[in-house]
Amino acid sequence: MLLAPIIWVLTVGIVYFFAAKTWWFPPPINQHGMDYDAQFMRTLIVVGIVFTLAQFALGWVIMKFRMRTVLDDPTTEAELFDVNFQNPSVGAMSLRLYDHRSGDRTLDVPNPVVSVGAWFQLEAFYRDAADATGRLTLWLNGVQILDLPGATGPTAWVAWDVVSVGDDLTPDTAIIYVDDCAISQSRVGLTGLIAQ
Repeated sequence: MLLAPIIWVLTVGIVYFFAAKTWWFPPPINQHGMDYDAQFMRTLIVVGIVFTLAQFALGWVIMKFRMRTVLDDPTTEAELFDVNFQNPSVGAMSLRLYDHRSGDRTLDVPNPVVSVGAWFQLEAFYRDAADATGRLTLWLNGVQILDLPGATGPTAWVAWDVVSVGDDLTPDTAIIYVDDCAISQSRVGLTGLIAQ
């Protein structure tokens, strides 16, 4: 657990020294040296921006919704929504929703915190409809974090999965325990009991 803060401190320190040009190339001896320095700086900025954006795209998917574009044709199955973790700070994670048709969706509650090493409850409501009455709603520990109207696939076929799919996780070993998955026509809520 101490490794992550050390890496953050080192990263901030190194970025400071480069930005302040404390650690930099010796003065160029000709025009070619200045051109090389300018090209290095452009490359450093572009690679830094791409790296930072790539880190935001990484995640640990814990719930998936899939769709079919043709109802009775399993070969047309495609991704619809992913609910995944992201790391906004050390020692905590937050949830995000990725729509495979349009990209990241903004949650109604920004960066809802999921504490590392603690149980949490994630509940989803999905209504499939061909009009604006379609809906995807998410609750984290009983608090609604998303209500997305019109969130339906192109057909009535939808699959729901609890998964553990990660890419470039830090630390690279991660464990998630799943207890009591339920499909119901009513809210389960924090009690975990399906209403009669």
